[in-house]
Amino acid sequence: MHHHGKGRYTGRADDVLGEAAGQASGNAFRWGYTLALPVDGRVWHVQFDDWMYLMDERVMLNRARMSKWGIYLGEVTLSFARRGS
Repeated sequence: MHHHGKGRYTGRADDVLGEAAGQASGNAFRWGYTLALPVDGRVWHVQFDDWMYLMDERVMLNRARMSKWGIYLGEVTLSFARRGS
């Protein structure tokens, strides 16, 4: 991940096409990227609008919406909690 100042970031991953673009503001962070998603022996290129919210020092909520050709496909909401104190 690379920081470009003013809360802007870019990053790469093996299953992301090109670069992901990120923006941080307050307790929220948003990634936008195209993912190479394997489905039934084929690979679909789907767009993700991925929001992460730091709720406190231990808990982060993540909501990711997925679309293809501008058509909404679905979303997932996850929570992450740091173990221990």
